[in-house]
Amino acid sequence: MPEIQEEEIDLREYINVLLKRKVIIILIFLIAVITAAIVSYFVLQPVYQANTVITVLKPKIGNSIVSEPSLEDYKNLITDNALEEELIQKLNLNEPPHELTPYDLNQMLAIELPKGTNLIKMSLQASSPKLTKDIINAWATLFVEKNKRLYFNEVTKAKTDIEEKFKLAEQEFFEIEEKLMKFNETNNIDVIGKEITAKLDKIIANESRLFDIKTNIETGKAKIEEIEFQMNSEKKLISSFNLNKLIEGMSLNEANNFTESQLELAKQILKIKEEELKTFNQESKISFLEKEITSKTNQIVNFANSLINLKALIEQEKTRVVTMKAQLNKQEKTFILTKSIYDDASLSHMVSKISEEEALLLKNLKLKSEELNSLYLNLEERIINSEINLEIYQTEMVQVTGNIDILENELKKAKSEYAIEELKLVNLEREYKIAENTFIMLANKIKEIEMAVATPKNQDRIIQFTNPEYLSLQKQLTGLVIAQKAILAEEKQLHENIDFYSKRVSNLKKELTEKKLILAHLDREYCAKEILYNNILQQAEELRLSVVEESDLLKISSIAYEPKVPITPNKKLNILIAGVLGLFVGVFVAFFLEFWQKGK
Repeated sequence: MPEIQEEEIDLREYINVLLKRKVIIILIFLIAVITAAIVSYFVLQPVYQANTVITVLKPKIGNSIVSEPSLEDYKNLITDNALEEELIQKLNLNEPPHELTPYDLNQMLAIELPKGTNLIKMSLQASSPKLTKDIINAWATLFVEKNKRLYFNEVTKAKTDIEEKFKLAEQEFFEIEEKLMKFNETNNIDVIGKEITAKLDKIIANESRLFDIKTNIETGKAKIEEIEFQMNSEKKLISSFNLNKLIEGMSLNEANNFTESQLELAKQILKIKEEELKTFNQESKISFLEKEITSKTNQIVNFANSLINLKALIEQEKTRVVTMKAQLNKQEKTFILTKSIYDDASLSHMVSKISEEEALLLKNLKLKSEELNSLYLNLEERIINSEINLEIYQTEMVQVTGNIDILENELKKAKSEYAIEELKLVNLEREYKIAENTFIMLANKIKEIEMAVATPKNQDRIIQFTNPEYLSLQKQLTGLVIAQKAILAEEKQLHENIDFYSKRVSNLKKELTEKKLILAHLDREYCAKEILYNNILQQAEELRLSVVEESDLLKISSIAYEPKVPITPNKKLNILIAGVLGLFVGVFVAFFLEFWQKGK
């Protein structure tokens, strides 16, 4: 309780001090308020502020030649001395009563770059509201116009340079195109390929014929040996001469009976040989083998042609893959596209739901999107297709080579079987002919004996003649020897033909390879020139569109109006602050005087 009484006593003392010294407190308060009012209204010069906003638009068309300045670059360009000098001259700011310099203008101007936007906010402070408005609007207008002139000059210069490059690239492109056309006209690679194919066909045909000839040579040798053996055997057979010796001393009846028995035996042998020949003709596969040999030969020729075509296709695909990979290395996989919000369907739908003022602020916003280069994707797809084709061609070539080997083995087997069958047929026909000749000879001899019996006076006139089978074999041997010599000569000629065609094919392949290398080099050079030509053409088109479409990358979206109220001094605030300070100072002085008086 005593403590509470002490506090109440202290508080009353303070109040008594304030009441006692109230005159001083009020006086100091009034002095402070009056002084602040006089300074604010009559001493301090008012300062006005005007604001303008410049919108930096993104280029509608991506341009890789003329670089796009950043907002910081634009900020530095606004405070450029040359621009400020031009502004001073235009508004006569260097004359009384202003007498401003570029330094003064820099002190008056504040530039703000709102984060996350493409806006430049300019704020200028001056003592006159009209002057503030005029300076800030003129400054923004001059900056936009000067930037437009600079951009136009830069684009024009770049356009001139790119046009010169375009003319040079166009000339080089047309030159390499004409060179490629002349090369194709003067060096017809297809003709060389066709000639190689024709020569290979001839080589295959000659080798096939050579195989047949070798088979015929072996068959002919076997026939000659067999006929020589048969000729030696025929000398021991009963000929008409030997028959006459056997029947010499016999009576005509005995000779007739002996000859008839020989005729009956020859008839039986002839019938047996006839049945064997008929059975062989029915069961023989000669006609089937002939068709099979012809079919297999044609298939081998067709597969050989396919093999040549596949080799040519493989070389073409390899060259195409190398060329397209070189083009792919020069292409960018992606490129940047710039578009406004209204170009995007979903964003445009969202913008349609907001207010017009907000939509106006968003109108100049641009979106950047990274998209895949269609040319790059096309080249990748073509390379993959070519590599797939290359694999297919190589697989087909292995299959065709395997088929050729299989067919050659089958052809060799079929020819061997055909030679055996043909040899059997020849032997059967020869045996049948021998039996037939023997039968005829014996029949003739019986007629002679019958003539002798009918006409005894002519017995001494029995004709002595040699064995017709032996003469037939001798004749066949002569023909076979002549045929064998002709076949050997043809074999030699075929070897010479194969050597000649092989050398010609080798030379043609070498020539074809050299011309394909030259053609591949020309194709690569043509593709490189074409890409360069298209790139420069695209750049020229971009610049042309830039001149037409990108003339206004900077726009004044908000002009400055003449300010009605100065931003400084704030008279009411100054008087209020002065009053509060005067009140505090008066209280302090009152307590100080009280303390001073009690001290004395």
